[in-house]
Amino acid sequence: MLRISSGQVEVFRTRTRARFEETMMERCAVLAPARCAELGPAPLRTAVQAAIGRAELHGFIWVGPVRLFVELCLLLGSGFDTDVQYPFARACLHEPGSQMQRAAALHAGSVAALHAMRGPEGRHDEAALWRLRELVAARPAAPRERDLTGVALATLAHVHPQRYAWVGEPALRSLIEHAEGEAMWQGIAGPESVLLIAGLMFAFGHACLEDPFHPWLAASLDREHHPDRALVGEQLRRHALARLGVVLRDREPAT
Repeated sequence: MLRISSGQVEVFRTRTRARFEETMMERCAVLAPARCAELGPAPLRTAVQAAIGRAELHGFIWVGPVRLFVELCLLLGSGFDTDVQYPFARACLHEPGSQMQRAAALHAGSVAALHAMRGPEGRHDEAALWRLRELVAARPAAPRERDLTGVALATLAHVHPQRYAWVGEPALRSLIEHAEGEAMWQGIAGPESVLLIAGLMFAFGHACLEDPFHPWLAASLDREHHPDRALVGEQLRRHALARLGVVLRDREPAT
């Protein structure tokens, strides 16, 4: 699925970049047709442009490395390069070497991670998405504050045991702590909201609430359009169900 080439064409020349953005939009539509169709051309281009800009921050300016980075933003989340779930990415991007050497290491690490977490033909991921969607729809009783981390860990282990085992409990404790901070910042710091946000970060990456590939999640938290924070948790839950449904459509076999 992931590709990398040795082509040393620089993306950031004006004409080259415009063509490259179009190519990457087409590539994203192959990898995630339902998500990209629902996004539409303009938001998809915005998401691709953001990923290209993020790649540049890591010194990736050639077509092969930038293409890999954009694909990983789509597959692992736009903040994958700083996500505690993917420490290999940070290590590869910051190790000495040329951009091609670093991209090759990132490619190898990503393929190994995706293979371990997704399983044959992505079956582990698909089953996990269904379990997460069922949990979000069922609205389980919120745990007590003192039990939150333990309940969150048990929930993540139930949702996706293969990802849980690969990521490891220490990193997931950090992810849950990040979810707590995000919920507090958003003014929806109840245990139910923390569990929901932790589940979304587990599935879509730690930056999913501001990810341009998932703009609906950010829209559900927008303070200007949703000033009553008491209603925002429910709004996020509904949008999460919609997002999970779209991602699951990308798992359906082509007809």
